Amino acid sequence: MANKLKKNLDAIIAKNKYLEKLPEMLENLENDQDAVIKEKGILYFRHENTYLRLHSQEMIEEAERMMKPVQERTDHLVLVFGITNTVFLRKLIENTTEGTRIALYEPNLHVLKYVLIHEDITDIIKCPKLATMFGDDEMVGTTCLGYLSQGWENMAQNILVISNPNYYVYAKKRHEYLKDFTGGISDYLKNLGTSLEDMLDGLTNYTRNVDAAMKTNDLEELRNKYKGYPAFIVASGPSLKKNIEYLKGAQDKSLIIACDASYRACVQYDIKPDMIASIERYKPTYDSFYEGIDFPEDLTLVAPALLWPDIYDSIPGHQILLAKTSDGVDKWWSKHFDKMGFEPMGSSCANVAYAAAVVAGCEPIVLVGQDLAYTDDLIHADISHYEDFENKVPEPSTEDTWVESVDGGLIKSNIYYEMFRMYFEKRILIEKIHTIDATEGGAKIKGAELMPLKEVIEKYCTKEVPYKLPDFLENIEVDDEFKVEKYKEIIEDCYKMIDELEIVKDKASDHFDSIKKYKDFDFSEATEQELYDIVCLNTVEMI
Repeated sequence: MANKLKKNLDAIIAKNKYLEKLPEMLENLENDQDAVIKEKGILYFRHENTYLRLHSQEMIEEAERMMKPVQERTDHLVLVFGITNTVFLRKLIENTTEGTRIALYEPNLHVLKYVLIHEDITDIIKCPKLATMFGDDEMVGTTCLGYLSQGWENMAQNILVISNPNYYVYAKKRHEYLKDFTGGISDYLKNLGTSLEDMLDGLTNYTRNVDAAMKTNDLEELRNKYKGYPAFIVASGPSLKKNIEYLKGAQDKSLIIACDASYRACVQYDIKPDMIASIERYKPTYDSFYEGIDFPEDLTLVAPALLWPDIYDSIPGHQILLAKTSDGVDKWWSKHFDKMGFEPMGSSCANVAYAAAVVAGCEPIVLVGQDLAYTDDLIHADISHYEDFENKVPEPSTEDTWVESVDGGLIKSNIYYEMFRMYFEKRILIEKIHTIDATEGGAKIKGAELMPLKEVIEKYCTKEVPYKLPDFLENIEVDDEFKVEKYKEIIEDCYKMIDELEIVKDKASDHFDSIKKYKDFDFSEATEQELYDIVCLNTVEMI
């Protein structure tokens, strides 16, 4: 039995590095012989004062019933809640497409240990389409995020949940598990852009900013340069006015990164940020936060390379431009520039600033003015905007959410603030980044330590930084000859892309013609074979 346990655990850890603590966790599990019992071939688990069945005596028949929702020719993301019916798991692996992904989650560690001791399931564990989700909440959450980064979002419309019926007692855990998956997929899709027009606007701005891209510094130039010093990310949430006065004490003893909306507030309080972070691509951002402001030459901009072009012209100092994502158009564009790297930057200015602080090696990273909620019925701190800025909470809408606040109650937020918050929570969880929320208001950021800003500065701002950020950044000059060659390179690559798009357009047009004949087809009278041919053969034509 011990041999089976070791074989299974070795297979689990070889596949999933986030589960390295699992053997120790199972070894230290409270010795409870009656947590799982077997009678007449049926396994039971104890819950409170009763025993509930883990599977029926007829596991093959049960597996058949559990397989009913699965369509054999469709790629699914199957979330399986319970490990004991291994007949079902093998059947699921065997009878699903190669593109299907199976996330196996067992919430009961006593049940998990029993199965790993008594049955060799290394063939299940090693299957490429199966992911194991075991351990405590942190291990499960980290594993979930890791797998979601591997293209699982493509199956967002084909998610199946198959559960041990008696695992209704773990309804809360199942809800959190499903929330991790759906939230991760939702975040990925939102990061692609809010619409096709939004994505095309981004591509347009990329091309407008080609000269700025040629002169960008590489974020890697800052790698670990601020190790041993804290970073302060200054956002423009409503709570900023409560404690910004203390931030002066962090000057020259930390890396201070202001969001573009909070830069004006910093200046009002005689705080000089080292960096300014931006992310929005439209002209109103320039009009509100850049136009007419005299920025100092030692201020460094960190932002994606698709901002409104005038923003780059406003910053006389160094600029670090990044690819917005690591795939698609962003990847295609960034490959033309040696110094334009990618760093997971989230979807807000504060997320971008946090990414820069992580690369710089700062510890801790301190969030200020990061309410991510409508604290005191406001959107932003009034010190961060022009007087005519509309700062009232919008009318109720489907985008509203209620989240846990830093004081344990509920506070109104919205789906976009949720997306920004989840970025922080994911990075804190996966990378174990010491993060302090010194906002003193707003939504709770899971994994961030709560501490008043004044105390943070007293505890961590204890020594002067002996250099300035521009000391690490190369001064880049680009002559006209280099520009012309770069323009030619990009234009030639555009023609290649146009040729590829022509092929896609022709395929799409041919596919449309092939299905147009079914516009008036009476599907109610079709045979099963006809329906199969209509769906599957036309899909093959597209491929």
